[in-house]
This record gives sequence, C-alpha cells and structure tokens, in this order.
Amino acid sequence: MVFTIQRKTLVLSLCAAILLVSLIGIAYVFVLPQPTYFSAKILRAPALTNNAAIPLAYRDAAAKVASYLTVKGENPGEFYVDIGPETDGKVVFHLWHKSAFESQNMNVVGNPGGKNRDVFYDLRSASVTNMLFWQ
Repeated sequence: MVFTIQRKTLVLSLCAAILLVSLIGIAYVFVLPQPTYFSAKILRAPALTNNAAIPLAYRDAAAKVASYLTVKGENPGEFYVDIGPETDGKVVFHLWHKSAFESQNMNVVGNPGGKNRDVFYDLRSASVTNMLFWQ
C-alpha cells in the first residue's frame, strides 16, 4: 500500500513537471516577443555617437560619419553602428536607425523604418565616399 501511494505521487509529480515545461514552451513561442536578427545585432552594436564604444582605430572615422549624417539632416545619435572589416584602406559603417526596432517594424525584411544605410569611408583620404540605403 505504501509503495503504491509513493508511485502515484511520483507519477503525478512527473506529469505536473511535464505540463509546466510544456506551458512555458508554449508561452515562449506564442506569447513572448521573439528576437530577430536586428534586435540581436543591436544588442552588440554601439551607438554611433558613443565614442568610448567605437574601436580606437575607427573613432575619427565614426566622428566624420556622424558629421556627414548631420549635414544630411539626420541625428547621428539615433544610429547604431556595426563597422565592417577594413579592405584596401576602406571601411563600411553599417548603420541601424532606432526606428528599425520599433514594434511596427519587427520582422520587416529589407530596411525596416526606411533609415538604415551603409556609409562608405576611405581611411586614406579620411572622408566619406558614398552612402547607400538598405533595400
């Protein structure tokens, strides 16, 4: 008799644990917002104007890119940056605008928010050479 009660208790405990894990899994998939490529990227990307977070070798370039954006009528403080690898004295600043992470732009392919862009910078001439919006 004692063995039977302990066995029932064990089985009920296991069923309760499985049910709890299943409910947590369902909540994760259907209720909680899912991370996207962009949200994962922004967690690592510093703000363009956060000089201390920009690699030392690219701080002057980042400041000039920020100035270039200002001349174009943009607020550089609204952009996050991922600096591409240097190739032949040139580097690409991949810029995410903060609007890309607003709820209405979640899971939008291409250029969510319409303000994301790449800014091409020539390290030798210390100047911006091109700016292209994402498609």
